[in-house]
Amino acid sequence: ATEPLHIQLITRDKENAIEIIINDNGLGFNKDQVISDGRSHVGLSVIKERMNLLLHAEVKIESEIHKGCCVTLFIPKG
Repeated sequence: ATEPLHIQLITRDKENAIEIIINDNGLGFNKDQVISDGRSHVGLSVIKERMNLLLHAEVKIESEIHKGCCVTLFIPKG
């Protein structure tokens, strides 16, 4: 039986930043593993780069296979 996917969104107003946390209980992945299927897999690095360029945001990604993923965005105020 497949467990339902739960997604949790948390926002926090910090003194100098807005913090956005997105958690799920999905399949997860090994973000350090290089996939060699002949295709380019640059999605995570592109997202981090664009968030930094557009919002000066820091992106932190944590994931564990079969336990889910947590993405945290720190967006500076001002």
